[in-house]
Order: sequence, then structure tokens, then C-alpha cells
Amino acid sequence: MKTIVKWWKIVNMKTPFKGARFRDDFKKPVFPSERNPKLSFLYDFLDWLVYLKEKQADTCKLTKETHGALHQTTQALIEICGYCFDELHMSFVLLDKFQTDLIEDRFGRYRRLAGSQYHVSIRQLYEGETKLRLQTHCPI
Repeated sequence: MKTIVKWWKIVNMKTPFKGARFRDDFKKPVFPSERNPKLSFLYDFLDWLVYLKEKQADTCKLTKETHGALHQTTQALIEICGYCFDELHMSFVLLDKFQTDLIEDRFGRYRRLAGSQYHVSIRQLYEGETKLRLQTHCPI
């Protein structure tokens, strides 16, 4: 459980000052360095996920979907950090900024405006977008 909590601390970073406020190094942003403990942990976490998948135990096992999502997310975050440091020359990265919550929220609104249907048609999407824009410009 400590491993998952540490992973969550690294991934759930929205502000650069959270680590200083909580006095926790794993709640600080990811900085570009050869021996970055957060990136090292993420690489070790990937190795642990591979070990966990190969281990044929009945206890301490993740579902196939959870394992795949954790592996893919961690791998993507490592690659994003490398790209941001090498190509964009950023001084630090806040990993929580790379998430889909805002997109999911928007599509949730489209579904509610379409009568709570899971599958929304293109016409309903355009109508929902028009309604959302009107609500933004003309608050009730």
C-alpha cells in the first residue's frame, strides 16, 4: 500500500509548492536531473508492475484492467517528463496537469443535456455545445 501511496503523491501534483507546504519530497514537482528520486521511483514502479504480472499468485494481484491502466499511465508520464525536459527545456513538470478530468466533465455535461444517454449523437453534441455556450454567456 505504501508503494501506491508514494505513486499517488508523485502523480497528483497540481502546484509547485505543495511539497514544501506538506514537507514531503514526493509531493514536489519532477525536476530534470540524472538522479531524480521521483523518476527513479516511477521506473522501479514499472518494474514492480511487470514482476506482479509475471507472478502467478492469488494474493496481492491487480485486475487486468487496473494493471494495464497503471502500467500505461506510468509509462506515459515517464515519457512526458523526458519530452518536457529534453525537447521543451522545462524546469519542472507537474504530472497532475496531464489528466482527462476536464474532458470527461465536458462529455458528462453533453450526456446530461442529451437526456442522460451514454451514446450521444453528433447532433446532440452540437446542440449541447450551443446550450453550454449560452449558459456561459447568459448565466441564470
